[in-house]
Amino acid sequence: PFFDSVEKYAFVAHYMLWKLSAPKKGLKLKYSDVFSDYSCRIGEQDLYFRNMHGVFSEKKLDAGSQLFLDTIVQKSPQIVLPGGDFLDAGCGAGILSLSLLKNKIIDGKGLLTDISYSALLSASLNLRMSGWSDFTVTPTDAADSRQ
Repeated sequence: PFFDSVEKYAFVAHYMLWKLSAPKKGLKLKYSDVFSDYSCRIGEQDLYFRNMHGVFSEKKLDAGSQLFLDTIVQKSPQIVLPGGDFLDAGCGAGILSLSLLKNKIIDGKGLLTDISYSALLSASLNLRMSGWSDFTVTPTDAADSRQ
């Protein structure tokens, strides 16, 4: 809806190259054209997420992440990892990191990586909105062994 023409130019593994016309004249983007917001309860915390369209778990928490987080939070007295730095590889919108931080399971400095810049922007927004600033986001293809 934003361009007169869109053409997939090349596709290899996780990478796509698109050929787009100039944006339509008079184009006005709305917030909902770019982001989805939702909330969910993890442990004792009500959490709010903002995701760019196309990022995993865009409009709601997926069942696998919900099961993982519910299990970790229930067992948290045995697995609290205070003061340790952590890596969230394939972080998506930062939902796992933020959920574990808000439930006080982790509290160190975070390094969040993903192949998707949209995911990294979503993760950064979510963590900053929650008040957490001790993190770095960086693009990485964890599946690429040459890095």
